[in-house]
Amino acid sequence: MTSAIIVNSADYITLAAIADRLMVSRATVINDLKEIKKFIRKGNLEVISHANKGLRIDGLESDRRRFLFELLRPTLRTYDNHKNIISEHVHVQSGDINIIQKIIAEQERCYKKFLPDNSFREILLYLRILINRNKLGEFLEPQPEINSDNYMFSMDILKYVSQYCDVVISDDDIKNFSTFWMKSDLRTMEHLNKNTMIIQMITRQYISTVSTELGINLNVDYVFL
Repeated sequence: MTSAIIVNSADYITLAAIADRLMVSRATVINDLKEIKKFIRKGNLEVISHANKGLRIDGLESDRRRFLFELLRPTLRTYDNHKNIISEHVHVQSGDINIIQKIIAEQERCYKKFLPDNSFREILLYLRILINRNKLGEFLEPQPEINSDNYMFSMDILKYVSQYCDVVISDDDIKNFSTFWMKSDLRTMEHLNKNTMIIQMITRQYISTVSTELGINLNVDYVFL
């Protein structure tokens, strides 16, 4: 939990602040610090100490997100399906989980894709960490150009995540997300309703027009959609 707090912090964080978060003494955090630094170093990240400011992480944003993902990875450390001791005490995920689930499911249908339960939960975790980090103003470093069949799939998911979860999404997020799909058990469905994408487009146009007529922005209401 201490590692998650330090890695997720957007700025310096003091030992006292960590101790308060975990409801332990400052001495306890100090005693654990050597092992914490060693643990974080395994994720290609370095803990930097500053006498007057506290601790901060030196390393790539992509490595930070990967570190947090592995800590919370549902296929490795869950009990009661979705609960995780770290996620219960350290806020590293953001976004309405129900809306994100619906966005993924909708795009699965559109693109004739299918994710088994474990992969679905991993994608959900990835996206909620992405939302949290971007809302903290911690954006990905420039990502390499990719040639992935999943680029458009990734772009559409993140487009709607941006719209309905009120978060800024960059092209580097799309590239990184496309790369992430390569590790997921993404399967192709045999059948697809060809009208699905047309129906979605018409529905969104309808909502946009109604919003304009009423002077009320309904474009961010995913339940309504």
